[in-house]
Amino acid sequence: MNSSEKDLSVSMAKVNVLMLPFALATLLMPVLFGLLHGKESLLNGFDDFFSLKVFLPAFVLGIFVHEFIHGFTWALFSPAKWRDIRFGFQVKMFTPYAHCTVPLKLRHYALGALMPGLILGILPFIFGLSVNNPLFAVAGFIFTFVACGDFWILYSLRNEPREAMVKDHPTNAGCVVYYPEKSA
Repeated sequence: MNSSEKDLSVSMAKVNVLMLPFALATLLMPVLFGLLHGKESLLNGFDDFFSLKVFLPAFVLGIFVHEFIHGFTWALFSPAKWRDIRFGFQVKMFTPYAHCTVPLKLRHYALGALMPGLILGILPFIFGLSVNNPLFAVAGFIFTFVACGDFWILYSLRNEPREAMVKDHPTNAGCVVYYPEKSA
């Protein structure tokens, strides 16, 4: 690695620690729902979501859709589109992943990191909260929680220059930032 790049990646195990502040913040979601719609409604939402007929299919499908959303968003901005996207599964950490093999503009990489948490988490939670649908609210909370590693990645990019290029790290959580060459 030279001075025109910076590795912002960490091991999958370490990201589970670094995402804790974001995970704790997501706990405000069920608290807010409970305050607005009552503890009983909230508990019904948890009972419904964690029932066998809902939880297993929703969680498994949701995890794969989460990764697909990363890949789809990054493919929109990558030069070779889908040929630049890899999907896989890290057996050691029991984690599916989407990986973009080429650098993207920082804003495009960040959008790809944000989208699963927004589409599967925050928006369903807001819908559930606004119409008193505890199942949607709890599902939104769970999938926002699942996206906390992505939120940490976005946080790690907060001080990087807008003109930087960002490449997803192939094995770790996070990315490598490439800085533009300075003209003389």
